[in-house]
Amino acid sequence: MSLELTQDEMEIMKELVEQSIRTLGPEIHHTDSRQYRAELQKRRETLEQIAARLENVPAMSVPVR
Repeated sequence: MSLELTQDEMEIMKELVEQSIRTLGPEIHHTDSRQYRAELQKRRETLEQIAARLENVPAMSVPVR
């Protein structure tokens, strides 16, 4: 799968992923359900992997349609 984003769109995606990671911390800490905590931790791990991949994408100039 391939996705083309402008530089501005890429920056917004990075911010949204980082914001999601930050908000999961307190939610994980305050949940009493082990199963739900495990699901949230898995979600955070996936978001961290996405964030790492976004950081490694070279800046490219993509024409806006």
